[in-house]
Amino acid sequence: MTKLTDFLNRAFILLVGLSLLAAGALSVGLYFDVAFAQRLVDSLRPREWDTIPYSPWFLFSVGALGVLALILGILGLVANLRRHRVWRLSSNASTPLGSIDFDINEVAQAAAQTFTELPKVIRSRAVVQVDRGRRVMTISVDSEASVALSQLTDHARVVEQDIHDAISGAEIDIVFKFHMAPVERLAN
Repeated sequence: MTKLTDFLNRAFILLVGLSLLAAGALSVGLYFDVAFAQRLVDSLRPREWDTIPYSPWFLFSVGALGVLALILGILGLVANLRRHRVWRLSSNASTPLGSIDFDINEVAQAAAQTFTELPKVIRSRAVVQVDRGRRVMTISVDSEASVALSQLTDHARVVEQDIHDAISGAEIDIVFKFHMAPVERLAN
């Protein structure tokens, strides 16, 4: 998710929330016969509005609004579901004479592979992506329920240090996700 997508999501939720809050306040005001709420509702129902559906431009405008809403909805879904992957990083040892680039995805996969060598670990995988302007490496580990969590966290500390040593100062956040299988129940 980019910063722009995050901002648009929050702005949309704010507008929807404020609209629902206003509608709720108006409903409560009408229920308790608040004069301001009654005047507001009366001003929103002029007689001229009854003739709008019979205007020649009405069907065109409703159709155009529907198409616009469909396009904006699809663009919003694509923007929210699209991942911004990171493949290559430049080393701090790069100079104007030449750059040293490495495939950060291969580093992440190698780091994730070290978890599969631990006992009771089923599988592990890694993804490197840009989230809100930061490069984030996420390593997910699936394990059996009886695995020692301290073993996984100790190994995660070692792996994190190894990654930082391997990429030599490149800015990247590392997130570990441990998923343990459910404990099996004994049949009575």
